[in-house]
Amino acid sequence: AAGAAWATTAALYAGCGAILLVLHRKGHMAHFPWGTLKWKEQLAPVMAFAGPITFLVFALLSIFTTLILLANSLGVVVSAAHRIAGNIFAVAVLCGDPLIQAGQAFMPRYLLPEVPRRGAARQMAGLLQSVGWGTGLAASVACGLACVFGGGLFTRDAAVLAQLRAVAVPVCAAVITNVTCKSMYGVTVAAKQLGFLAAITGVGLTQFAAALWYFHKHLTGPELYYYMWWIVCAYYALAIGAIQIKSFGIPGLIRGTFHDECDDGSTTAANCDVTLGDGEGGGAGGVAAPAA
Repeated sequence: AAGAAWATTAALYAGCGAILLVLHRKGHMAHFPWGTLKWKEQLAPVMAFAGPITFLVFALLSIFTTLILLANSLGVVVSAAHRIAGNIFAVAVLCGDPLIQAGQAFMPRYLLPEVPRRGAARQMAGLLQSVGWGTGLAASVACGLACVFGGGLFTRDAAVLAQLRAVAVPVCAAVITNVTCKSMYGVTVAAKQLGFLAAITGVGLTQFAAALWYFHKHLTGPELYYYMWWIVCAYYALAIGAIQIKSFGIPGLIRGTFHDECDDGSTTAANCDVTLGDGEGGGAGGVAAPAA
């Protein structure tokens, strides 16, 4: 364990050094205000972004640490099964990480002040969400196959293998919601809705803690471990629902972030033919937005 920790530390320092070297070669380091850093004026905008993101990371680390501690308290079999299921889950949900970056890369061009229409932004957000669902489904299938048929690569204990197969369904469900949620996280960050992201993270963390406390009082052993994964799934499902409503709204009730006068059929709205694509005004080749 100590060797792995030192290896991780060395890798982080090496990565940081490589980034600084690239910045130096491109000349960006020369423009950094060394010795003249004004904390309030220069760091406040950064912290407005970093604060909610840090809270999100803290929430996720808290959830997975709690899962490990709880699984370890439920007996040797559950603990051993969680070592396998948790690692399979961690690898599967890595498929969603590029989707966070995709949202931040593709969304900003449709959210500029000089682009008054939000139709193209809504279509791009819907496209990213659809890709998230597809990627999540594919990752979930791979995760399920690994849990059901791949456990023998990690252990030959029949009880551990049976426990691993028993939680395959909720683990796969958690993978789908995790990956899809990440595709929508990227859209939320690109739209600079960081306060909203922090709020739903706080609500989700509270829901997670309350549900875990309830099931811990009424269940134990493998049964509690089974529902523990459904609680993880619900955490991400709550975020998906909240971002869905915030971004796309509810017809006749709530107007989403990516709606404007053209969507309301206003006769005074101008430039209502903007679609998703290349070129000025979004170009042609629109992509259908998801049904709200």
